[in-house]
Amino acid sequence: LENSGMIVSHRPTGHSGMEWPAGENKYSNFASGVWFTGKVNDLIHTAVAEYAPEFSSGPWGADPNGEDKLFIVNRSDLANPFANDDFQNWPTNLGAPWVDNDGDGIYNPMPIGTDHPEFIGDQVIWYVMNDGDAGSHAIFGTEPLGIEVRVTIWGYNRTNAFGDMMFVKAQAYNKGGNEIKDMYIGLWD
Repeated sequence: LENSGMIVSHRPTGHSGMEWPAGENKYSNFASGVWFTGKVNDLIHTAVAEYAPEFSSGPWGADPNGEDKLFIVNRSDLANPFANDDFQNWPTNLGAPWVDNDGDGIYNPMPIGTDHPEFIGDQVIWYVMNDGDAGSHAIFGTEPLGIEVRVTIWGYNRTNAFGDMMFVKAQAYNKGGNEIKDMYIGLWD
């Protein structure tokens, strides 16, 4: 994974991006990424990820050369919350989903507090990206849409069909002030 729209990426290893099942040298996917396209002032604008991304890591307005951070938590972290730094530093300030058990609106993680990341599955990966760096829009050569995208990826540790699936939720927020019309969202694979 990359914090740049690449749901599966060959770039870190130079090899197919998804080995499935892990450790068996079987590869099911070389690369895939999310695509957004829409019209701004009747001109098509894109923000896509394929063999390379047009997104930058971090929230809207972040340094496009900033840290490429993936936050990874496991349901098993509930038993020992101090064992995982991402659990303790879950980026709720950036929009990461969490459970506010004490209802105060402030992330007070277990075991000192009662809050924790929202566990949709047994493992949750979360990151935020944006398309604000015009220099990154080299695939189609358009101007940025002006979006920030918060991505949640999760999976289940099960022996049934759910154990062979990866789920992806991408929430797009218009942060650039553009009026975007006729927006389409897709998955390139």
